[in-house]
Amino acid sequence: MHQRGYLHSGLKSNNTLVAQNKGYLIDFGKVCEIFRPKAKKYREVYRHIAPDVLKGFPVAPANDTYSLGRILKEIGKTINSSVLLQLAKAAT
Repeated sequence: MHQRGYLHSGLKSNNTLVAQNKGYLIDFGKVCEIFRPKAKKYREVYRHIAPDVLKGFPVAPANDTYSLGRILKEIGKTINSSVLLQLAKAAT
């Protein structure tokens, strides 16, 4: 997605599916072009949103990576996978 010039900007566990050992992204309602990032002010703190985005900075590819790390951490804890937890730590 990033290689094609887009940010998902809404990665969280609710926006992912796993089927037949493959992961899929869904809900592309917050997608924006990398070169036209959006900034938004949040009234609440959401664990899946990168801290700099919560502070009002425009979204960037690193923010999608952070959100993916939060998803991997959630899955890693659920299935007790040290590999996923290490990936999550590297992403966040």
